Amino acid sequence: MLWRLRLVIETMSNRFLFFYKRWLKKKNTLLNAKNITFICGFHGKSGGAQAIASIASMLSNKYNICFLSYPSSHFNRLLCDQVSLITKLNFSHELFICDLSTDITILSTLKAHNKKIIISIHGLKDSSHRLSITHVEQALKLADKIHFVSEVQQDSYKLPENKYFIIPNMTIPVTKTKQTNNIGSVGNLNDIRKGAEDTIRLGLVSNAENIHLWSKESSKHNSKRIVCHSWENNKTKIYNSFDILVFMSLSETFGLVVIEAMSAGIPCVLSGLKVFEQFEHCPGVILIDPKNKTLGAKHINYLLENKNTLAEKMKQYYRKHYSPRIILTQWISIIDNLYNQ
Repeated sequence: MLWRLRLVIETMSNRFLFFYKRWLKKKNTLLNAKNITFICGFHGKSGGAQAIASIASMLSNKYNICFLSYPSSHFNRLLCDQVSLITKLNFSHELFICDLSTDITILSTLKAHNKKIIISIHGLKDSSHRLSITHVEQALKLADKIHFVSEVQQDSYKLPENKYFIIPNMTIPVTKTKQTNNIGSVGNLNDIRKGAEDTIRLGLVSNAENIHLWSKESSKHNSKRIVCHSWENNKTKIYNSFDILVFMSLSETFGLVVIEAMSAGIPCVLSGLKVFEQFEHCPGVILIDPKNKTLGAKHINYLLENKNTLAEKMKQYYRKHYSPRIILTQWISIIDNLYNQ
């Protein structure tokens, strides 16, 4: 019953934000700025949706950004007020940034109008959110450029060098205001590939007081130390609940939660995925074999003891590599080059 009430409240909130931001539309225009429209086929809850919303919000500081939306869309709560919500395509805009699930008819129409198309992809080719191979291949062909967030995606898609570019995800810095002795994990943890069970096993043999899981419906482990949460958009609330991120995922294209934790100065114990190797040089980030509980618990305990000395070093690393300022500069270069072609 509680989840139904939560869903009703969330839907009403999405609708309010939709009409409120539509009202703001007239106030959001930047003079002499390029116009860019975002189109997504998927409007639900996912790390990819959060990443695309972050890109749109970040670019709104430099460009006039429109986002094709509707009242119940989850994007309404993810996008900043500077992004204008629209319900119809505006073909006066030259550049369109889409997700991979965007309808092929829409992409074909944009191409027929000689519009520039960037498709931002946040998954691997063999896990394209139930999209057909035909859809994926058509979308790739219609795009002028494909945006990947890490090299492992190119390993999966194997596109020509001039067809894609890599710009990592970014996040607005998360404010952490509380200290605990807890560990936590963040993502769709009901998905077995996110490794929640390994996180729990490691946490139970560590010195952590509690294990916070965002979001997971329940745990098969009978322990009061395990705290399951529903999906949450308030990043401070999430990262205030624990001091060490333990993320034992089996498949990732980037790891947005890692840079969120990094921005808050939260040390991380990660599974040994290839994509996580990009974070190894950050102080306070340790990669492990999830099956080695003894060594994993040892690393968790070490980070719990040294979290305060590592926090500022992690924030500095985040600012140098994944802050909005750094990522915006890379996007501006890509967009300017595309306009000049």
